[in-house]
Parts: sequence; structure tokens; C-alpha cells
Amino acid sequence: MIASQAATYVWRADEGDASGFVQLRIADELNARLVCVAVHVPSDHNGDMQAQNESAWLALLDDVVRAVGRRGLHSLTAEVNESGPELPILRRSGFAVYTRQDIWVLQDGNPHHGSAAELQEHRSSDDWDLEWLYANTIPPLIQLVEPSPPQNGAIWLLREEGELTAFVHVNQGPAATWMQIFIHPNAYVRSEDILQAAIQVSGGGGTNPIYCCVRRYQSWLQGALEKSGFILCDSQAVMVKHLSKPVTTTVGALDRLLNTRGVRANTLLQRCEQTPQQRVKLFHEDGV
Repeated sequence: MIASQAATYVWRADEGDASGFVQLRIADELNARLVCVAVHVPSDHNGDMQAQNESAWLALLDDVVRAVGRRGLHSLTAEVNESGPELPILRRSGFAVYTRQDIWVLQDGNPHHGSAAELQEHRSSDDWDLEWLYANTIPPLIQLVEPSPPQNGAIWLLREEGELTAFVHVNQGPAATWMQIFIHPNAYVRSEDILQAAIQVSGGGGTNPIYCCVRRYQSWLQGALEKSGFILCDSQAVMVKHLSKPVTTTVGALDRLLNTRGVRANTLLQRCEQTPQQRVKLFHEDGV
């Protein structure tokens, strides 16, 4: 797995004194996530302050998109409050809502004392099963921008009868712990047991709060969170802007035939679509 990286971009408007910065988390070779965006627009009593703020935000986002695109990244993701003022601005900048999520917090230990599943710490030999469970848990649309499990933090696994049925991603910091739970739909009946085990490996009972992010396509987890003492603290929209466009290329008759048969053309077959003069030259050079 590739560890995520951070990047910071500083921006200044071409005209006026507006400025700002953006912090990104580079998730992998193709995708990045907006972590923090800040814009400063000096007050102008002669103009519409709201319009000036929106113009500065849009200019900043456009410049960041160009900078990120030059790095070869394909998508940029932002997680924003469902009712916050940043959502319509991101829409105007070309971001679209892909899914929604709820953030739950456990402040004072774990008052629930039920049974817990036995989680095992992730090893490199578990990578194949981990990718399989992720692919069967996350909707295909989300996998376009989040193609693999989280790369930072620790991962704990639950196996039942030799099959991987759930995994927990835990990222512990000095002030709080961030947690996500991925459960195969066939194992949802064990949600409470898995959650209890997740709280234990996340340092449950300590002084720092535990935050759990639940996407709406796993909304059935919210009942287990409430029973375990979690409180809903925020609801967010997950917005995505694609930075690349598909390229249309001309496909030859031989390529179309091979694609229908599931065969990949080799160098010799590809030469068959060359002009006679080109084929003679190539064959002569190869000594054929």
C-alpha cells in the first residue's frame, strides 16, 4: 500500500488583494482530497462583499484544479457540510455530489458492555482478501475515486470460517481517533459485535473522543452506533471533480476483431495493418 502524502498550495489573485491557500491529501497516484481551504478578501465598502468572496473562492479552486491536473491526478474530492455555504460554491466550480456521510462521536468511553468480535491486525498476506471485501462493499461509483481501502492508519480484520467479513480502519491522533467500519452486507447482523471490537482496538475508554464516519450506503450501521453511545455530530456531502476527460481514438478493423475475441494484438499482428511499403521495410529490417 502507498502511504498518502500532503500538499499545500498558496494562491494570490491576479487582480486585487485576495489571497488564500489549499491543503490536499494525495491518496494515490490518481486521486486527491481537499483537507482545508481558506480565502481572505479585504473588505471593500464600495462593492458586494459576498460576490467578491465567491469570485475569490472560484478563482482559487480553478487554479488548484489546474495545478493538481498538472501532477497527473484524475480526481479531486471534498467533504463538506450538507447545509454549508461551501457546497453551492463547489457545485459552481464543477464538483458533483457522489454520496453523503454522517459523522458520529463517542465522547466518554463506551457505556455498552456487550460481546465483541475478535479482530486481527492486518498483515501483507491479507491484501488480496482486503481488496476483495472492499470491492464488494463500496458502490462502483465511489470506487472510481476511492479505488482501494484507506492507506493511512491501522486496519483490523474479522474472519469467519476462513472468510473475511469485515475490516476496521483506525487512524489515531493526539487529540482524537478517526474510525471507519466496512462490513459485508451478508454480515450486517453482527454490526454491534464488530463495533464493540472496533471501539476496543481504537482505544475505547480513553480520554480522547472517537469519531466514526458512516457513508449513507451503510446507513444500517447507525443503529449500532447509537446503541453503543455514539452521538451524531455532523452530516456531509462527498463531492468530486474529475480532472481528466476520455480521449477518443480511431480503432482499426483488426483491433475491433481482437477485442471481440478477447485477444491482445502482438507486434507482428499489428504490422498487418501497415501499408504494403511499411510492411516490406519492417520485414526487411527484421530479416524476415
